[in-house]
Amino acid sequence: MRTLKMVVVGLGLGTLAMPVSAETLRVVGVYPAHNGDAAEVQSIGIEQFGGIDGPTLSIKAADALRSASIDGEPYFRVAPASVMRDGDAVLSGSVATDVNVYRASPKEVETCVKRDDKNKCLEKRKEKVPCEQLTLSVRPTIRLYSYDGALIHDDDAESQRQVRYCADESEPAIDPMVDEVLDEIAARLRYALAPQQRAEDIRVLETRKGMEKEPGRAFRDAIAMTKRDEEMACDAFAALEPTIGEHVSLLFNIGLCAEAGGDFDRAQEYYRRAIKADPSKSNAGEGLDRIRARQEAERQLAIHYGD
Repeated sequence: MRTLKMVVVGLGLGTLAMPVSAETLRVVGVYPAHNGDAAEVQSIGIEQFGGIDGPTLSIKAADALRSASIDGEPYFRVAPASVMRDGDAVLSGSVATDVNVYRASPKEVETCVKRDDKNKCLEKRKEKVPCEQLTLSVRPTIRLYSYDGALIHDDDAESQRQVRYCADESEPAIDPMVDEVLDEIAARLRYALAPQQRAEDIRVLETRKGMEKEPGRAFRDAIAMTKRDEEMACDAFAALEPTIGEHVSLLFNIGLCAEAGGDFDRAQEYYRRAIKADPSKSNAGEGLDRIRARQEAERQLAIHYGD
């Protein structure tokens, strides 16, 4: 049974931003595991974790690690530690789960205290309804050791969920929140230990400020072409370089085309030229960061597969 603890604290609110749609080029690549020390690990034995939610987390962790794949092939061999006789590493751990109820500020509601014979409200009164805030805290203690005892990875990061509810509402269900947090921890482990292969739609630069009229129109047409034929759009960007020259939008877009095609040297060259043309734009710097990440992923894959 989970224990509820009463504490008095304040409240906070957050907001979410909505994504913006625009012309893009698709970049498909492999990005590195957060922990490069795990690159040599090919097989992992999973022990059953301790704590009330430990067995569930160990199953979720095993599933998450099994889901890691490159080009459709599993990245790890995963099995219970009791049957993994020739593994490279063993994953063990425990998880502590606490549910605390914090007193929150009440909410004010209007209630009808007098109605007529047609049930129309004639008199209302404001009342305060007591409220509480439930805080779920999940604290994992996860260790990945090589079979010779060397520590490869650890995770002690606490995760929380908070829900505010009032006396006129149903008390929130705890188990679905616990399940969500355990999924989050398992995913965190997967991305810490294994590279990820993903596709991203990267925005092209569209600003034509500083371009001559006719080349600017041709550049605009090339931008529009990204929606129909990315390869043709990239050929159009490249053909415009002698006319437009060192313009940040054109240089970045040529670099992005090279990145999408896997030509990192050319992409880096054009990204650096784009930064020189207009250092205020962050797009080219982000492109260089992606390429550095993908080069690190290549290093990890070479270690993992023994290339």
